Amino acid sequence: MKKQRKNIKIGTDKSHSKAMLKNLASSLIFHEAIETTKPRAKAVSAFVERLITHAKKDNLGSKRLVFDRLRNRKATKKLIEVIAPRLSDRNSGYISILRTMGSKGDDTELFRVMFIDYEPKKKKSKRTKSSKKDEKAGEKKGGKNIIDRVRGRKSEDKAGSQVKATDKSKAKSRSGI
Repeated sequence: MKKQRKNIKIGTDKSHSKAMLKNLASSLIFHEAIETTKPRAKAVSAFVERLITHAKKDNLGSKRLVFDRLRNRKATKKLIEVIAPRLSDRNSGYISILRTMGSKGDDTELFRVMFIDYEPKKKKSKRTKSSKKDEKAGEKKGGKNIIDRVRGRKSEDKAGSQVKATDKSKAKSRSGI
């Protein structure tokens, strides 16, 4: 007699499903929020909820059990030392699943899996490596005037008068075209 399956099928075979579940759980623990498909979201939320319940006990046996399930030392350490104490006042329901936009390629429904107390960090505006290189190159060649000319901006030269960016017509006349 056929019985219902207990686990949701998220991969091609058992070993692939197990590995994917561990990787999704580790990513969720590191980033505290991930986007994935509906069956994977349901599977990882149930898996991580059980791990958090064990991690809240904070004894050697539970630490070993959590590490045995995750097989990732950094994720285990963060779960036991950071996340479990933060969620210690709750009995269950540590994770929320929210529906987001579909993926761009095939319009698959994506779901955001995150811890209940997750607050996204505000991103600081960082300069890219290329802009840092441009500034260093400009400083070597006599200041930021060269960078401004390349980008088509107006800048002041050392004497204080305004210098316009080179026009295409001037560039053509110099090259002899």
